[in-house]
Amino acid sequence: MPACFAFFFRLTVAALLLAASPVISAQPDSPHATSTAETQHWKGTIELPGGMKLDFTVSLGDSGGTISIPMQGAKDLALREGTTDGRSLKFTLAPPGAAENAWAKFDLTISDDGETAEGTLSQVGQQFPVQMTRITAAEAEHSGLKRPQTPKPPFPYEERQVEFRNETGGVTIAGTLTVPREGGPHPAVVLITGSGAQDRDETILGHKPFLVWADYLTRRGIAVLRTDDRGVGGTGGNLMLAKEEDIASDAAAGVAFLKSQPGIDPSRLGVMGHSEGAALAPLVAATSGDVRFVVMLAGYACKGSELLRIQTAAIMRSGGIKDDALIAAVLDAHRAAMDAVTTNASADEGLRRMTELIKTQMDANGTEITDEDAMQQARQQYPAILTPWFRSFLAFDPAESLRLLRVPVLAIFGERDLQVPPKDTLPAIRSAIEEAGNNDATIKEMPALNHLFQTCETGALSEYGLIEETISPAALELVTTWIRKKAGLN
Repeated sequence: MPACFAFFFRLTVAALLLAASPVISAQPDSPHATSTAETQHWKGTIELPGGMKLDFTVSLGDSGGTISIPMQGAKDLALREGTTDGRSLKFTLAPPGAAENAWAKFDLTISDDGETAEGTLSQVGQQFPVQMTRITAAEAEHSGLKRPQTPKPPFPYEERQVEFRNETGGVTIAGTLTVPREGGPHPAVVLITGSGAQDRDETILGHKPFLVWADYLTRRGIAVLRTDDRGVGGTGGNLMLAKEEDIASDAAAGVAFLKSQPGIDPSRLGVMGHSEGAALAPLVAATSGDVRFVVMLAGYACKGSELLRIQTAAIMRSGGIKDDALIAAVLDAHRAAMDAVTTNASADEGLRRMTELIKTQMDANGTEITDEDAMQQARQQYPAILTPWFRSFLAFDPAESLRLLRVPVLAIFGERDLQVPPKDTLPAIRSAIEEAGNNDATIKEMPALNHLFQTCETGALSEYGLIEETISPAALELVTTWIRKKAGLN
């Protein structure tokens, strides 16, 4: 789910994921310079806006330097330059083709005992605190995040790598179909990812939620089709050039594809979406006569422009901002920036409003930023919100499809979800379903779960990568039991 409040955070993380050519130099004239026989390994944490923290590891030696960011699934990205002389750590990660002010430059001072270091990351005119600790080579090798729920082969079901065509959208879609080996024909469900270009596993911060869902459901008698979004993996096209209706048509093509697959019962097909995918699921069902049930995971029934304001306020409050006037100022600036998109304002006016939004957000966070740096960020970020997808997201109203939905629907929410806060979004879904006269609907808010349906402390986005659990067992069981019942398996 996009968050305009988090634009700068997303920019910083994206830059950290981009490798650059490896050029590293030690300082042999220093008594503590790294020797050719020694490579230093360090583990660090970057403190980002809104309480976010990003962990990483760095290895520095005469033969080169690398950085790994487990939360982003990035390993051994080459550093452009780096020095370690026993007194300081300096290294740089440079996104290919980016201006130098967009490079991630680390500058830290090593403690007297040589075991810790403190300093800053500088990028796009901003600085973020960084703490690092010396670790062994073995610790560096095993510093990745634990994801105990990620399924590992061999699997007790059939796994088919498939391709099919969405003739309406003119794209070929690639995915994985998992089918129980015993019995059949089986009910099946098509998974629809959340916003942004996602792979078939909906991979995020080392988690693979759709792989976990597919494995859990298939082991319990339900076939699952999960696919790469447009422009990702084996799927053609470009998601940013697609509208909401195009994404829904891709899912509908998946439903049609399942009808011809061996071992699948064409009379027991459903769709299950997460976040934006949940908002699109009713549209798929409303336009396809083959969908027999709908599952909405953290769905919403308001326009995307309104959801972003709800989300922005929730994230700000979660980040410790309690001043209602500050929050109102950011929301006003946010509305103005989004209105520039929906009303086709001039490029100059749009950049002006985006610059003002960035400055207002930074002010609310207590972070200083120059007009020049704010404008630079605006120039980098504004094109992304002018894409057909984002324009469509802002205007799309899922409530219209929900009011037409006549098949059974399950809508579940995480109590601590900050991206689709249930107290602000659940009532609209309930209202739309009631207007539809749909008497076969289950709506449930699940305690202590976040937007990904992980068991969490606060629901903050910064927790997602730190939590080992990918999906709460309670959520897995609730959804599976409901689908089995609607598919006649219970």
